[in-house]
Amino acid sequence: MKHIKTWQQAVEAGAGKKRPATCQRYAELAVELFNASVSPGEPCHYWPGVRGGDGRQGTIRLPAWVIGGQPVVRVHEYTGAIALTHVHLDGVAE
Repeated sequence: MKHIKTWQQAVEAGAGKKRPATCQRYAELAVELFNASVSPGEPCHYWPGVRGGDGRQGTIRLPAWVIGGQPVVRVHEYTGAIALTHVHLDGVAE
């Protein structure tokens, strides 16, 4: 996991892993990197369901955490957690 430098890379690396312990480690790393680089209040686009179209505008509400082996975050404009795979920070290239 030393080659992973960003939360986006950690999310991608953990996606599709079959072993729950491996998924959990990547999810925890993604959360650690996300929280180190993103503060509550930062603008974002998010997709609460299938990721398609332009998404919805929002702002990060709380630091990210892991739930059910998935890294998630809360945004002000939505009730519930949003997977980090469905969050794009405004002003950051994908």
